[in-house]
Amino acid sequence: MIDPAHGGNDAGARIAPNRLEKDLTLLLAKKLRQELQTRRIAVTLLRDNDSDPSSDQRAAAVNLARPSVFVTLHAEPGSTIRIYTAASNQLSDSDRDRSGFLPWDNAQAAFQNASQILAATVSSVIEKRELAALVQPSFVEPLHSIAAPAIAVEAPADKKGFKISPDLIAGALADAIAIRKITAGARP
Repeated sequence: MIDPAHGGNDAGARIAPNRLEKDLTLLLAKKLRQELQTRRIAVTLLRDNDSDPSSDQRAAAVNLARPSVFVTLHAEPGSTIRIYTAASNQLSDSDRDRSGFLPWDNAQAAFQNASQILAATVSSVIEKRELAALVQPSFVEPLHSIAAPAIAVEAPADKKGFKISPDLIAGALADAIAIRKITAGARP
């Protein structure tokens, strides 16, 4: 499941007067979808147009679909690809609901290790292409509410668009997702 961040009235970062984050993320998401389909990996975009689902709507759609991976895409001025995992939101035993339900804002807790492995795989694939990648925890919405391995990827952009070819970024992400699919399928 791919989430091109922002959309509609939420333009995201204004990279330049004529460059909005919402447009760049949708462009990158469509390229990533194409790369994944080439690798015969089923993919769904949370938005395929200029709509703006809320964070709760995004999380609900993802969790209902039960994807093997969730990637939300962002674009910001900078020079490094940043890969975020949900900041730790581990629950203590006293915080757990006796009914067995996890609070919505802690759904990621059960997938945190898998998310960190996915982030490390993406970073490794990007670095093999001689690009800089930084992995760090963050409170990027809606990561904490996703019940699947989940990362946010922030691609560097400027007034001309992406500083790194979106084809290169999409190819690296698709390769990492394919690696994760193979290794996850190999486990007993």
